[in-house]
Amino acid sequence: MPNKLVALAKRKTSEDDQKLFLEMAKPGGKIEVVIPNEIDPKEWKRSINVTCQVLARAQSQEQVTLVVLGRLLMVAKNSPEIMGQHASFEEFLNADVIEAYGVSRSTCFEAMGLCRWPGLETRQFESVGRRNFRLLNQAIPKGEETKSYAKTALQKASELPEEEFREFCEEKGYFSKGETVGMTLRIPMNKKQYKAATKFFADPEIVAAAGSEKMSDILDAMMSEVEIEWRHRGAEIITESAEAAPAEEADEKLEEVVE
Repeated sequence: MPNKLVALAKRKTSEDDQKLFLEMAKPGGKIEVVIPNEIDPKEWKRSINVTCQVLARAQSQEQVTLVVLGRLLMVAKNSPEIMGQHASFEEFLNADVIEAYGVSRSTCFEAMGLCRWPGLETRQFESVGRRNFRLLNQAIPKGEETKSYAKTALQKASELPEEEFREFCEEKGYFSKGETVGMTLRIPMNKKQYKAATKFFADPEIVAAAGSEKMSDILDAMMSEVEIEWRHRGAEIITESAEAAPAEEADEKLEEVVE
């Protein structure tokens, strides 16, 4: 969330502007009536100012709330008392957070990913925004958040729009060489999978969420959202498998002795 949006979000809203937005967002209202084709230029300017102000404030609050959610989940993960009788964090997350409050898995793990940047002030999380944080977490290896180049990248992330920040990271070599060079990925699949994938990438809601119609951008946004979640889940599966292996080997040896 660039500084201009942060500044916009912090502007004071007059009582008349608040009334205007409430009127615009009134349940049952029709957008064509609220904002007609024939509108006075001054009223148009006032309306877009109020709308962008409210939107910027909502985005700002979303980012701060996301950080708080991540912190709460990280605390829970390290607290047997909070997790209660649940056998794993995965089980706790499903039952006590996702099912109880309706927040999505991807949002939970994205929020936890923000906690790898300790000691930041709320305003820093607010100014960087979700999309730039995804790029930042991709550019900076985990464990190097306190290094000088990482701090520089963090500062740039708070100042630049997404595309400009992406270019900055590429120029600095924070992304692997050739990472932005055009390539083609071939994925063998059956007819049913092909139809499902084609429908998915053309879905207007998916396109809107990813912010792009390009398949590569949609895939990139999707991987960014699921990576943290799958890594946590995969780590738990690997740990459980490793713990179960010695017991299985012992059972096999016992069977050999009995035979």
